[in-house]
Amino acid sequence: MTDIVAFLKARIANDEYDARALLADPDVADVWEESSTGVLQTGAVDAADQFAGRWLTGNTRLARHIVRWQPARALREAEARRLILGEHRPAGPGSAWCYRCDPAAGMDDRAACYPCLTIRCLAAVSSDHPDYDPVWAIPEEAGAADL
Repeated sequence: MTDIVAFLKARIANDEYDARALLADPDVADVWEESSTGVLQTGAVDAADQFAGRWLTGNTRLARHIVRWQPARALREAEARRLILGEHRPAGPGSAWCYRCDPAAGMDDRAACYPCLTIRCLAAVSSDHPDYDPVWAIPEEAGAADL
């Protein structure tokens, strides 16, 4: 896959699919909560390692992480990434510049060239995916310390 936008749309669709599948599962609650014992509470499930809708994680940090990244958040994040893709697009047919990162507005030329730094940052989140193209990597000179 060579198109960074297609790559990002596919990752967004995958995340949405997984989140919606969990929300549609009658054994999984819409909202997850963390208890002080590191138990993740979810929908009523009856299995050997679960009781009364609770999954023992044995780790408070793990429970907190799972709760933070629950399906409802994944859906909100997918929508936000779609909106960012809509704003950070080529300035016009055949344009080398990003619609939002116009160098005439004072943006560094390297960051404004499409795909702009914003789009590259979105793709970097999935840099471990087999379809990720290393050509999309965030330039070293645009490190987080500079932002």
